[in-house]
Amino acid sequence: MYKVLGIGQPLLDKIFRVSEESLKKIGIHEKGGSSLIHSEAELQEMLQRIQNALLEQQEHSPDYVRNSDGEDDAPDSDTKPIIVAGGSCANTVKGISSFGERCGFIGKIGADQAGQFYKQTMSKRGVIPLMTESFGRTGQVICLVTPDGQRTMRAYLGEGNDLNESELLEQDFKGVKLVHFEGYCIYNPLLTERAMRMAKQNGALVSFDMGSFEVVRRYQTKILQLLQDYVDIVFCNVEEAAMLINGTPEECVEFLAAYCKVAIVMMGSKGCWVKSGADKHRCPTKAIQDPVDTTGAGDLFASGFLYGYLQGYTLEQCARLGSLSGAEVVQVMGAEIPLEKYAKIKQDVNNVRLVANVRESKGTSDPIAFGSSPSVSYMNKIRNV
Repeated sequence: MYKVLGIGQPLLDKIFRVSEESLKKIGIHEKGGSSLIHSEAELQEMLQRIQNALLEQQEHSPDYVRNSDGEDDAPDSDTKPIIVAGGSCANTVKGISSFGERCGFIGKIGADQAGQFYKQTMSKRGVIPLMTESFGRTGQVICLVTPDGQRTMRAYLGEGNDLNESELLEQDFKGVKLVHFEGYCIYNPLLTERAMRMAKQNGALVSFDMGSFEVVRRYQTKILQLLQDYVDIVFCNVEEAAMLINGTPEECVEFLAAYCKVAIVMMGSKGCWVKSGADKHRCPTKAIQDPVDTTGAGDLFASGFLYGYLQGYTLEQCARLGSLSGAEVVQVMGAEIPLEKYAKIKQDVNNVRLVANVRESKGTSDPIAFGSSPSVSYMNKIRNV
C-alpha cells in the first residue's frame, strides 16, 4: 500500500532545445515559468511555430548542409522533442518512489496512446496509477530549453484539468501519510480544496508546490486561503516569492511559515531558505556549472525534501537531500533522474563537501510575532496584482 499520494495533472512533456533567438521567433518574450494553451488548435499552432523556428535554427547551424538535390542532410534530431511522462506533481512522486517510498498518483488521462504510455511509465517508476480515463486527449507540456538550461513551458491540460471532485474516492486517502499537490491544481479549485479536505480528514500531511509565478500572479488570494486552511509544507522559488510579496527570499520564508508548519523558498544555485517554527536555515546547494535542462529541478527538490521529512531527517538534511536531487536532474534532459543514482544521493546527504560554499546560518531578520495568521507587517508586503 502506498504512503504518499500525489494529485496533479498527467502531462506528457515534449522537450525541445531552442536558441534565445528561436524562443522570440516562437513568440515568447518572457523566458521561464509556465502558462496555459487553451485549445487543441492553439496547441497545433504553437507546435508549428516551434518547428518553423527550429528548422530555421538548424539551417543556421555550422553542422547544417544541403545536398545537390536541395534536400537537408542535417540530422533532424534537433527538431524532434524528447517525450517523457511529466507534470509537476508526477515528477515529484516519481522521485519519492525512486527513493524507496511507495506512492500513488491521482489524475485524468485520455483514452489514447499517450495516456497508456503515461500509465506504463509511472508504473515502471513504482508509482501506482490511480487514474481515470476519458475520451478526450491526454494533456501535454511544451518545454522549451535554452542553452543556459532555463526552461519555458506552455501547457495544454487536455483531460488533465477535467477530473471532477466527485471522482475522488475516500479509499484512495486511507492510510496515507502525505498528499502532495502541484500549484497547477488550482486551475481546478473545487477539486483541489475537496482533496485537501479529504487528506486532512484522513490524518495526512498536505504539501503544496506553487508551480510557477504565473499561477501565483493569477491565484494569489486562493493560494493564501489554501495555505491557511490546509497546507503543512509549502514550496516556492524566488520568482514565485517575488510575485507573492514585496520582499527578499528570507522575508518570504518568514511570511509563508506564518501560514504553514514548514516553508521552503528555493533559490537555485544560491540554495534555499527553510523555516519551521523558530528553526530557520539558509542551506547551500550542489554547484552545477553547466546545467543541461532545469525542467523538474524544483519538482525533484521537493522529492528529496519530502522523502527526508517522512524519514525524520532534520530540516537541513531534508534541504540537502532536496538540493542533491535538484542538482542531479538538471544534468539530464527531462525531469527523470536515472534510477541507479538514487542510492548515491541518499548516501551523500551528510557529505557537506558536495554542496556549494554557502554558509548555513540562522536568519538575521528581526523577530516576528507569529500567531494563527501572518503578522500585519508581512501582510502589508503582499503584492497587489
